[in-house]
Amino acid sequence: MSCRNTNAPQTTTFLCYRSFINSSPLQLSKYTIPKTAISVKPKAGNRESATSAGNHHVLALDSNHDVWAWGKNEFGQLGNGTVTSRGIPLRVKTNSSTYLTDIVYIDAGFEHSLAIDKDGNIWVWGRNSHYELGLGDLLPCLYATPIPE
Repeated sequence: MSCRNTNAPQTTTFLCYRSFINSSPLQLSKYTIPKTAISVKPKAGNRESATSAGNHHVLALDSNHDVWAWGKNEFGQLGNGTVTSRGIPLRVKTNSSTYLTDIVYIDAGFEHSLAIDKDGNIWVWGRNSHYELGLGDLLPCLYATPIPE
């Protein structure tokens, strides 16, 4: 997936080029389809400030330091507590009722994601089959989880 953003006064639009393999809308191949626009309607004055594309998912950091995610979610890499893929941006959560906030850096890995907050804490979520989350176990995380010090 390749993405770029365009900013309008009231929305942030990510133009994503998606491809298909075996008729799956979230996997890449040599066959591409026309671009589709995905709009995030943030709070007043809030605009996207960074994006990162993983294997089949995208993270966006807005100017309020909130993290949004969309795409394939087989291992919880969207950080919303589910393994349901999403075609629209949803905010990343730390549990079922709390959103990840005060983030200054994001990065989308192969099937996992990470963020760093303003205090330097590292938050991770998603696939963890090769210890990529740094939590000392092999369990996937469906919510953003801080790496212990």
